Amino acid sequence: MGKRLATRWLLLLLPALAVHAGERRYYFDDADSERGLASHSVNAIYQGRTGFIWIATDSGLHRYDGYSYQRFDHSAAPNASLPDSVITAIAQDGDGRLWIGTHSHGLTAIDSSSGKTIANSQPAAGQPSRRDEISALLVDERGLWIGTHAGIELMDPATGNRRELFHF
Repeated sequence: MGKRLATRWLLLLLPALAVHAGERRYYFDDADSERGLASHSVNAIYQGRTGFIWIATDSGLHRYDGYSYQRFDHSAAPNASLPDSVITAIAQDGDGRLWIGTHSHGLTAIDSSSGKTIANSQPAAGQPSRRDEISALLVDERGLWIGTHAGIELMDPATGNRRELFHF
């Protein structure tokens, strides 16, 4: 009789335990302009190798460490800032450089730990071009793939040479 009663209780409790085991609880914390995000227009989000979350917005690039934001944007000081504050795409290469695509000023590589500009890449030096309007970035073993408003390009991050593969 005792075994039967225990078996019945177990059979009654199993569905309740299964329902509870399948339940997921996620907790979200707002990380918005009150904590330093300069714009609610987010164009891309990327998590770098060191764990920082990089957020591309219409008001610059933001590095989020889980507590606060550090903002990188365009300033008048030469070589000390991003070439444009409208950031559209983010990728990281094998050497740890963070490649930043901008709305109208091509690509910029920054040191992911300091945020300092390392290199710039503009295929149409001097004249604005649809090739300078970056919309997507991807790094693989062949190099840095660049989606622009003019087409698709492949760049060697070591040399900065860009090759147009497909033209719109």
